[in-house]
Formats: sequence, structure tokens, C-alpha cells
Amino acid sequence: THVVELDLRGQPGCADLGVGEALKGLLIANEAVQELNLAGAGLGSSGTALLSSGWGLNASLTDVSLAGNGCGDAGVHALVHALMQHALIEDVNLADNNISSAGAAALAHVFRNTAIRVNLTGNDIDDAGASSLAAAIKANATAVPTIQLAFNMIGPDGACDLFEAMAGRNIHVLDLAHNQIGESGAWALGAWLKSAGNVEQVNISGNSITDTGNKYVMEALETNTSVRYVNVAANGITQAGAGAVAAMLRRNSAIEHLDMSNNLLEDVGVSLLAPALRANTSLIRVNLGCNEFGPAGARAAADALAGNRTIRRLDVSGNDVCDEGVFCLAESLTASASVSRIKEVELNDCNLTSS
Repeated sequence: THVVELDLRGQPGCADLGVGEALKGLLIANEAVQELNLAGAGLGSSGTALLSSGWGLNASLTDVSLAGNGCGDAGVHALVHALMQHALIEDVNLADNNISSAGAAALAHVFRNTAIRVNLTGNDIDDAGASSLAAAIKANATAVPTIQLAFNMIGPDGACDLFEAMAGRNIHVLDLAHNQIGESGAWALGAWLKSAGNVEQVNISGNSITDTGNKYVMEALETNTSVRYVNVAANGITQAGAGAVAAMLRRNSAIEHLDMSNNLLEDVGVSLLAPALRANTSLIRVNLGCNEFGPAGARAAADALAGNRTIRRLDVSGNDVCDEGVFCLAESLTASASVSRIKEVELNDCNLTSS
């Protein structure tokens, strides 16, 4: 029997070099294996190098996950050699592997010469590493469908280089969540989005872009028709930044999912957003969780829901909306045409009474 999918995630025994040799032999002997999942298997750099040496002799592999293996830069160097020799691999997950900018520089060869999608979430890549990857992306005439660099240490300079490299490219996912791009990085993102930046999903949560950076991005989204998902959570956006979001929602009819959770909108900010939410015709999911608003903000959100015909899920968790706010939300849903459309309202940790 030919094994098509080999799932050994979380199996510490894979770290044993003897087991590694056996797995390598299996990959060579069973050319039907297409998906290999060794996430959290404790391979380290030596185990990664050992296994990758067997990939070149398996002609069927398309999807490999080595997330959480601590392969480090040394393991990446061995991995790059294998990836460059394999024609069919499409996806490689290297999340949480202690990869620094030195490893990113090695991986630049993969980005420059192949169309392999590489997930580098949760590593130690800084501006230098991001710039190395950016130069490789820019040199590759093949579109890069995903940029997955969340939870690294990329600042404004690295972000600017990445956005410049993506000029004219169709990017499926741009995930720079929880880096350090700041206001200037947000400006560069806005400039790219204005200049026909074609991307479906944008996640820049946790980047300290503040109200100023938020304005740059929202102004760009007013005329961008490709973005379907935008996440600006945890960016210090206050009621002063709500106006820019509202202006975007009045003009944009493409965005389906907006995440503004863990900001500082308060009652005033939600009230400023409400008329635009009410009028928008594309939104399906909205997350306003943990924004320090109370019953007044909940009333404003309820008013928005009452007139909106597309929103199916609203999250107001982590706000002190209290019973009064919940009653307003319930009344708006049951008394409006939206009742048949709203599927879920998240109300976790909202200071409600048991009654």
C-alpha cells in the first residue's frame, strides 16, 4: 500500500537519528508520499538536514510542515539545498523554528528561483532578513502568492523593502502581524495599495501603527478593490482614527472581514463607525472586541446592525456592554430585516448578569 500522507506531528521519537534514517528511507522507497507533517517533532538542525537529504529522491512531495522543530539557521541551509532540487514542492511550513536573518538570507535563494510558498511565522527575522527576502521576491518574475512573516522582528525599513518588491505582483496573503512596522511602514503599505497593490488578505495587527498609520492604510483602501480581509487589531487606534475607517467603509464595497479588536475606540469611536457600518454593502464579519466601550457603544453597534443587510457575525467580546447593551443588540436584531442574516454575535466577557 502506498502512503500518500504521512502525519507524525508531535512525535518526539522522530528526533532520534535512527528514526530519521528510517523516515528518510521511507521517503525514498515510497514515492507516493505527497504530504509530510513533522510539526513539533523535535528534529533540530541535524534531523532537518537528514530528512531533507531524502526529499530529492521523492518525486511526489508537494506539502511539507516542519513547524516548531527548532531547525535554526543551520537546518535551513540544508533545507534550501533540497528545496532547490525538488520541482514539485509547493508549500513548506517553517513557523517557529528560531530562524534569524541569516537563515532568511539562505531562503532568499528559494524565493528568488521558485514559486514555493514558505511560512516563516514566529521566527527571529529582522529588517536585514526581510530585505534579503524582498530582493529575492523582486528578482523573481513568478508571482509570490503568500507573504507569511507574522511574529518576527521586522521594522519600517524591512517592511518598506517588502512592499516595494511586491509592486505589480498578485499576492494572496500579506501577513505581517505582530512585527514593528510602525507609522512609516503603514505609509509604505498604503502607497503600495494605492498603486494597484493586488492582495486579498492584509494582516498588520500588533504593529503600533497608531491613528496616523491607520489613516494611511484606510485612505488607500477607499479605492482598492482587491482586499477582502483587513486586520488592524492591537494597533493603538483610538476614536480619532475611527473617522478614517468610517470614510473607507463608505467608499469600499469589497472588504468582507474587518478586525479592529484590541484597540481604543471607546463609545465615541464606535458611534462614529456605526453609520458607515450600517451603509456598507460588503462586510460579512466585524470584530470590535476589547475596545473599551460600554452600553452606548453597543447601542451604536445595534443601530448599525439594524440597517445592514450583509453582516453575519459581530464580535463585541471584552467590552463592558452590560445587560443594557445586550438588550439593545437583541432588540435591533429581532426588530429588523437583519434577523435572518445575523448568525452570531460574540458577547464573551461583557460584564453581564446571570439573568
